[in-house]
Amino acid sequence: MPASLVHAFSRLKNAVTGFIRADRFALIASAAVIAYGIVWSLISTAKLYTYHATVFDLGVSSYLLWSVFHGHFVVVPEKAIYLLLAPFYYIYPSQAALLTFQSFWIGSGALPLYLIAKRIVREREALMVSIAYLLYFPVAGINWFDFHFMALFPTLFFTGLYFRMTGRAGPSAIFLGLSCLTDALAPVVVTIAGCILLYEDCKIRIGKVTILPRDNTRISMRYDAAVAILPLLLMLAIAAAFGASTLLKYVPFSLSPGAEVTALSYDILWKLFFIVLPILPFVAFTRKSAAFLLLSVPYSLFALFSTDLNNFTPYYYQYAALYAPGYMLAALLGLAGMKERSLRISGICRIKVKPAALFVALVMISGAFLLPYSPANAILPKPPGGNYLFLHNVLPESVDNELTKMIALIPSNASVLMQNNMPLLAQRVNSTIPGVYKGNYLPDYVVTDPHSRFFYVNINGSTKGDMLYWVNSLFSTGRYGIMAEAGNCVLLAKDYTGPMQYFMPYTAKQSMPVEHGTDPAFQTYLANGLYELNLSGPNYATLLFRLNGTASGAGRSGTYLLSNGISVVISVERGSMYSFVSVAASGAASNTSFTLSLTQAAILQY
Repeated sequence: MPASLVHAFSRLKNAVTGFIRADRFALIASAAVIAYGIVWSLISTAKLYTYHATVFDLGVSSYLLWSVFHGHFVVVPEKAIYLLLAPFYYIYPSQAALLTFQSFWIGSGALPLYLIAKRIVREREALMVSIAYLLYFPVAGINWFDFHFMALFPTLFFTGLYFRMTGRAGPSAIFLGLSCLTDALAPVVVTIAGCILLYEDCKIRIGKVTILPRDNTRISMRYDAAVAILPLLLMLAIAAAFGASTLLKYVPFSLSPGAEVTALSYDILWKLFFIVLPILPFVAFTRKSAAFLLLSVPYSLFALFSTDLNNFTPYYYQYAALYAPGYMLAALLGLAGMKERSLRISGICRIKVKPAALFVALVMISGAFLLPYSPANAILPKPPGGNYLFLHNVLPESVDNELTKMIALIPSNASVLMQNNMPLLAQRVNSTIPGVYKGNYLPDYVVTDPHSRFFYVNINGSTKGDMLYWVNSLFSTGRYGIMAEAGNCVLLAKDYTGPMQYFMPYTAKQSMPVEHGTDPAFQTYLANGLYELNLSGPNYATLLFRLNGTASGAGRSGTYLLSNGISVVISVERGSMYSFVSVAASGAASNTSFTLSLTQAAILQY
């Protein structure tokens, strides 16, 4: 081996060894960040490929990035950070890569937080704070709801604050400035932080002890004043250049007092619960550092005056990016002033409680109930929308692969009506979803997934906001043919009269415990066709079969009493595509279990 190579290898080895010896806790924090990124990358990409991700918001964000260099540039000044990401997305326009980047980026916020903490508490405690950030359940919520530019805020903010503490004004200004470009509310959060820093400067001027140490040689009050003022000037510049409505659309307040009272009272108890819940693990640590809790005020006001579930359920939505940094800083600064205490347990013994260890324990306990896929998650009272929306098995199933093959049949330049769980189709100019589509034109293709809640649940409250309505309406025009059908998913093509290009029959099998005789134990939407239904159970049982054209009752409806093993034609009004079907067992003793098998035998092409 050449001597120069040996020397280079030796220097690298010494550098790595020196780093480990100098700060082994930083190495542990880095390993935790990598583990966090891997786990959440797997979860988020699995959601994408099993069609549990959404057009709102992954599809919208990826389209925004894609549009910059594809002739369809969309200007969104309040999230201007996307302009810096767009060149990278142009080189590799992958939604999976975007989700992976987000997972590692969110996790990397633990590193500047560790460096901040190391200047305030001991290294071991600083490590615990950074680990607590990774385990904090609202941070998981940022990852859970697909991709958002807001998710970039915590890491940028922590990094800017760290450089400010170490006396490097230039890098600090760059990172804090970038954090202001991630969301419309982000400049307000940075302004509040600047005001807190100014308050700390004033304490230093009059000789009081500050809870946020910094290098005083380069950072002055003028810099902190700029941090407090310039973000607001940025907001004013955006409003002047693009119109006040650009920012006002994010403000829940209105000019009508009555409307504000109505909005405030809407689910007020749940709002208060969700606003208070994230601070509960930290509240005992923030007595001397409560000022940093003010960073949560913009989001709290936004949530209180909102009537949109997405805006006030913070532990599974992206808005935690705006308040999690403030809560973590408040807890960190509170830890700095706390000493180890003795605690007597039932008069038997005394144990010493370390504040940092208690802090991590409380975060872990709350996470045991509030992190996705936690077995204890279902124990909590069920809030509006469920404990975690879209909490599904993200392991690939056969229907996911079949749906992917069908989508591959759609030309890239064709217009397509898709569901909200199909962000893979969003990265094109001529795609739309129910709720946005108004029926003013006939799309070239319509692709359905009745296994998703977005097939029958609208996304904007309109009566025509679900795919079930539109697929039946468009099919009834007589202009569409069935190009492919697999696992009960259907691809319709306008003016298509050729043979089916892909078909896989739909099969369903499940156990049906009968408790009340005729209660439906199987309910689903079926595309028209010939189905074989079989009920395995006691011989004296019968099968009660109900058929309705749509959820609203349109189409041919009926109730049929069937014997075991009979073939049934799912027959709907001519031109309809899907029917709602429910099946129940009757004539058996209570709590008797049956097995229902339903297999598609043939397609009915009208």
